[in-house]
Amino acid sequence: MRALIIDDEKQAREGVKILLSSVSEVQLLDEAKDGEEAIEKINSLKPDLIFLDVQMPGINGFDV
Repeated sequence: MRALIIDDEKQAREGVKILLSSVSEVQLLDEAKDGEEAIEKINSLKPDLIFLDVQMPGINGFDV
């Protein structure tokens, strides 16, 4: 399963990466730090799974 992490907080992204590192079925494709970058990466990478923060400045998780 190919995953993408989207969160405006670096520590939160790092935490998810640490948790995913022990799950061999999940391949981390990339990460995004805001909604605009998230939309671009979702469209280009076509992940199977997205870890998405809801509260982000600008384009929030619901808008993504």
